[in-house]
Amino acid sequence: MAAENREKSLLSRAFELVNRTFAQKKANDDNFVTLLSVAQDSPQIRLQLLSILRHTPFQRKSLINTWLEDLKLAGAPRELQNALSALLDEDVADRALLLLQESSS
Repeated sequence: MAAENREKSLLSRAFELVNRTFAQKKANDDNFVTLLSVAQDSPQIRLQLLSILRHTPFQRKSLINTWLEDLKLAGAPRELQNALSALLDEDVADRALLLLQESSS
């Protein structure tokens, strides 16, 4: 009986962890979609993102990390920071660059 309860407890905790992880990922995805939407509506933000995304991966990551530190110091919303953090992933950054270039033409 005690072993069965421990097993249920472990499964319950694992399930909660998976739910939190997926909820956080969905929130980050939503923030990223919002960032791209804002970039499509705001020429200034679109140009800033395009200028960063056109760099080599190393330079891009350095610029994004610098921007993130500036945002943290300025007390920018965590959602914005999370959305920009997604651009540290090369595949995400490449896709964002394509989307922003398509919306510019």
